[in-house]
Amino acid sequence: MPSAAMLEKTAELMHEGLLKNHQKSKDKKYKVGYDDLKIKRVKGGYGGGTIDRKSWYYAIYFPGNWLGDTHVELGMYFLRMKAEQYKLRQKFTTADPMFMPLVKQHYENHISNQMPVSESALNKNIMCTILGTRLDYALPWAEAEHVYMPLNTGNHWILLVLDIGKKCIRVYDSIVRREQTNIHLHHYLPSMQMYLPRLMDKLGVYNERTEGPIRDDFLQIHMVKECPQQNDSDSCGMFVLKMAEYLMMGKDVEYVRPEDINAYRSKMTTELL
Repeated sequence: MPSAAMLEKTAELMHEGLLKNHQKSKDKKYKVGYDDLKIKRVKGGYGGGTIDRKSWYYAIYFPGNWLGDTHVELGMYFLRMKAEQYKLRQKFTTADPMFMPLVKQHYENHISNQMPVSESALNKNIMCTILGTRLDYALPWAEAEHVYMPLNTGNHWILLVLDIGKKCIRVYDSIVRREQTNIHLHHYLPSMQMYLPRLMDKLGVYNERTEGPIRDDFLQIHMVKECPQQNDSDSCGMFVLKMAEYLMMGKDVEYVRPEDINAYRSKMTTELL
């Protein structure tokens, strides 16, 4: 946990040069000369790039802002890195936000163009994700107990947790009113339940495991009922990252509280900086 002094330093940095109308401005958040970070560049372990603009961190730090794919991707990278640093007991890995949309795309090609599963399994991003060679601090799925998969459904973030041993996916959704979860997931269910297992079998996830391959069976979907609920329309990405962090540490997600989300934003920004 960052110290109070570190959190205060982050607050000063993020407010320095902030435009008065920053909340109304879509792109420009800082005065000229204040957006460029005058510190060592942050290396994004999700893709080897650099992040040297405060406006990128703005969406994480300030309430009322939606997290984009790169925010969640880097957040997951940081969780993998911390897990190795602190030697967490749970054997887990993660997928990036584009993984399930890519699996869905290949499933649709399989249905419409009869593209074989074996061809999808050779896709570099799919194959390297499942074999654990695409992301820093990642494990091969064959060696993991759980795979944490953030899913951006277009206007909402959901956390999918693949349980390798139990052959199921648990769904953590911070907005479950009016059957919203089913609506969010509807277009992904066939690829999640039927196509992902075929890819896992093709890439040997169960070859050395006692559970054996999935074959013609499918992954069960379990909607987690006791899931913390957001009280706004923008914090779903933060909920996904915080729920993943708690689960990785073996904690219950009930301790992720909406009233703490702003503190989580400050903590995450400080840790990433």
